[in-house]
Amino acid sequence: MKPIESRIDEEHLLSILRTKRFGYCCYALDTIDSTNTFARALAMQGAEEGTVVFAEYQTKGRGRWGRVWHTHKGKSISISLIVRPKIRIAHVHHLTLMVATSISQVLERKLGLHPQLQWPNDVYLGEKKVAGVLTEAKSNRKKFLFAVIGLGLNVNQTAEDFSDTLQSKATSLRLECGMEIDRVSLMAELLFQLEQDYDRLLSKGFDFVLHRWVRRNRVLGKDVTLQTRSGTWMGRVKGFHTNGGLVFLDDQGKEKIFTQGEIIEVKYASGY
Repeated sequence: MKPIESRIDEEHLLSILRTKRFGYCCYALDTIDSTNTFARALAMQGAEEGTVVFAEYQTKGRGRWGRVWHTHKGKSISISLIVRPKIRIAHVHHLTLMVATSISQVLERKLGLHPQLQWPNDVYLGEKKVAGVLTEAKSNRKKFLFAVIGLGLNVNQTAEDFSDTLQSKATSLRLECGMEIDRVSLMAELLFQLEQDYDRLLSKGFDFVLHRWVRRNRVLGKDVTLQTRSGTWMGRVKGFHTNGGLVFLDDQGKEKIFTQGEIIEVKYASGY
């Protein structure tokens, strides 16, 4: 059996890519503060769509709401992808929702796993998070300029790699599959799926992404705590709007639709 590479080799990745655009311009870094920050600077300088930044270790990797995304050197996939879609800025959340489903498609097809999704950006295996997505967009008054899509995936961590706090919340592909995973091959599959889904989103629309979310979601009918920029809400997930928003019943039974925010707690109590 060929040994699994301890680091992601750029030449090996390029040799097995099946994409048309995504990943052929790539920046392979050992250590960086944040791949999203680096990619954003490249995008501001005119980097082409499909440019990818990946790093073995991030010192200031971040998730949504300024949270820290923990990486483990040589054991994660941490990439940022530059895209320049001709979409309305109000639809940028479609990219986040799409990428979460793309990750799930690959994990199911390549590893036989059964991922579930937690709105709007988290991928779960069982009750533990394995991946997250962070999309950061840039626009001016006239048009949408670009988006940087950050993707963090726990691949070859062992239980000892997670802190006591994270062991109850996070998992890795190695822990779930019981074997070490070839990160180069997996990254190539992810970029292929991302490109296929991105092109489909732009040409065919959002419906296929919504269908995947309905099939894979882990929160429908659940009582949850939802964090938004306007405050924290407690209620129940009723469904998903055609625009990708969360259809939510608050604790007074009033229906609301959120296109921004994050579910921070899922409960299993009955109510309302």
